[in-house]
Amino acid sequence: LPWFVGTPLNGSPSSSESQIRAVIGKDGHIMIAGTTSSHLFDDRGGASDVFYMKVNPSTLAIENAIQLGVNTMATLPITYPSRDASGDERGTSLVVDKGNGDVYGMMRTNGNFADILNGGLDVAFVKLGPNLDLKLVKQFGTSYTAELASEGFEQYVGQISFLGDTVYVAGISNSNISGTKVDASWDIYFLKMDRNLNVTLKKQFDQGTTLWPVNSAAGHEWFYTFHVRDDGILFNLGTESNYVETLVGAEDMLFVNSDLNGNL
Repeated sequence: LPWFVGTPLNGSPSSSESQIRAVIGKDGHIMIAGTTSSHLFDDRGGASDVFYMKVNPSTLAIENAIQLGVNTMATLPITYPSRDASGDERGTSLVVDKGNGDVYGMMRTNGNFADILNGGLDVAFVKLGPNLDLKLVKQFGTSYTAELASEGFEQYVGQISFLGDTVYVAGISNSNISGTKVDASWDIYFLKMDRNLNVTLKKQFDQGTTLWPVNSAAGHEWFYTFHVRDDGILFNLGTESNYVETLVGAEDMLFVNSDLNGNL
């Protein structure tokens, strides 16, 4: 069956739906997350919102949907004129708890989505029931750091996963999550949370050297994906530094094994 969903903003064709992610729910339905710049399922809050849909796999009918966002961007310690002055939530990843069918979503926000914004961008999490009823929202981020001249960005490049009773999260950040960071480069951060989205462990993989002369910052690492297994976690990353051996070219692929606590 052909299928699409979208709604023009006040009749304008410039609105869009993007960054779509889909997983199979506990009952076999298709659970979809994405980003919309329109009034797709509710009044839009700001520049863009995150939406979630539950879709019948046989008929492709939308059985439940929810749209989440905030209207205004939080006040920041540094002004970036190029940034939109309204709330901007963008969906990143979602996962289903196959035990009870709850849906966990991950997004980035530049507003006070669930808490006071820390820095320029935070990562936010939602817990939804099997029919997408909103159960819980949490926000995680770090504030402006003068030593790093960094506003604290937890970017929307990331992934959320689930194993047992634990939620696993990885993404990229240029801020001092670990408390020992010495430059404003992009690093991998790793979180463990319980079913109520309380952070039980946080780590940062920081490498502060680079051989690429074009790059003015030090040692960027990029997140692509990770796979959580019973015996550990496999990270698929990118690096612009001598992370495990001499960099070849501008960026190398980096594969990292860790235990379930992020110990490499």
